[in-house]
Amino acid sequence: MQVLWCPLDHPEEGYNPRVRLYWRRSADVSRPLAAAPEPPVVNDSYLPTPCIVYPEQIREYQYGGLLPEELDARITALEETEEESDNEEGINYQSDLSLAPGWKVGGFANWSLTDPHPMDCTECGIAMTLLFTADSGEWHGSGDSWRPVEDPAEATPNPTDVSIGRGYALYIFRCPVSFDHPPATAMQCSSNVGIRNGALLSADVEAGGNRAAADVYVRLGGLSHAIGAPLRAASARRWADGVLSAACELSIQR
Repeated sequence: MQVLWCPLDHPEEGYNPRVRLYWRRSADVSRPLAAAPEPPVVNDSYLPTPCIVYPEQIREYQYGGLLPEELDARITALEETEEESDNEEGINYQSDLSLAPGWKVGGFANWSLTDPHPMDCTECGIAMTLLFTADSGEWHGSGDSWRPVEDPAEATPNPTDVSIGRGYALYIFRCPVSFDHPPATAMQCSSNVGIRNGALLSADVEAGGNRAAADVYVRLGGLSHAIGAPLRAASARRWADGVLSAACELSIQR
């Protein structure tokens, strides 16, 4: 899979890069380009700095506003208890426990900028699923809880130098019915420190018969330590449809 974008603002795309997805077999690429042609115009905020990628497999949990009502109420009650106790080291559900920042495959979107809204396929109307996230930072939240412990103190939280909007994230959704249907994008804030404070959520929590645990995803960005996730990633720049695009090639090992 190649995730490509045109590195310019497109008003019809919410003033974000225009994204295209390409599904290929590496064996079918018989004549790869030695160097990607340079475009006449480019927004430097959308042109990634080449960096080494160490995939890391993590479990995510759904955005708080989309949890079952009973479970969301329990989390809210715990947060209010933390606030009343003036615990400065309280753990934040969405920033520290559920929604990891950074470049990643799968998982859930953080809707803290606009609140959740439907992401339905324009071809068939089916609800789309989150495929890929391009983020303006690899860690944030109270206490830098998502910061890789292996990174040196001077490490930058944004090794790709990509900036979406005012430091937001670009979520790329795909149709589960067909890979040929066009993707959709949404720009959101991937950090909402202070909005939710202090719920401890287990992967086995269930509410109303609905399991609260989320998809397992692979986080791509930063200098995170590899833990043997069955995926290889390599940052690359590719030329497609006459437009220079930022790409991340993924090779799934089965």
